Amino acid sequence: EISCSLVGSEMCIRDSLWGYEMDDDTQVMEKWIDVATAHGINMFIFDWYWYDGKPFLESTVNNGFLKAKNNEKMKFYLMWANHHVAHNYWNVHRYKDDKSRLWNGTVDWDNFKIIVGRVISQYFHKPNYFKIDGCPVFSIFGYYELIESFGDAQGVKKAMDYFREEVKKAGFPDLHLQLIGDGFPFSEFMELVATVGCLLYTSPSPRDCS
Repeated sequence: EISCSLVGSEMCIRDSLWGYEMDDDTQVMEKWIDVATAHGINMFIFDWYWYDGKPFLESTVNNGFLKAKNNEKMKFYLMWANHHVAHNYWNVHRYKDDKSRLWNGTVDWDNFKIIVGRVISQYFHKPNYFKIDGCPVFSIFGYYELIESFGDAQGVKKAMDYFREEVKKAGFPDLHLQLIGDGFPFSEFMELVATVGCLLYTSPSPRDCS
């Protein structure tokens, strides 16, 4: 049951029939995997965060999913949720109308290199990490934050070229890169898609993470 009673807010009130459960709890994740696969769902895409020079909420994947005894039933891959976060986007109950920046989604080159090494070593080699033609799939959420991080489309291309080379050094044919737009495929986003050479792009509804 989902009721969006907070008019004008990005957040919805979600009332689960199972109640509130911790997604880094192995037993909880095992139940979710069993129910999902029983109903034809065979892959989870996990939001993956990096704020203030370190991973954030990574325990969902590390402690919940990867330690689940039945995780081999389910493919998975990561979406780097590299968007900025406003106080009330994170917790509208506590911060109400406070749209000031809580976390910054941009990264510098040093942090990007750490991110690349981390996702390759911790996840891409897992047998059930989703791959297409042997290439690990990796999705990136924030178009604006990519540009802010690396300057322009050519800067983003340089970063993604580095990512691809590191993936190849790790023994994979290439990286299957997915980029996510912001509501519709506007010209600047499509320029980035063409420049970077990503293999899939999507454009969900516009968001205001501030």
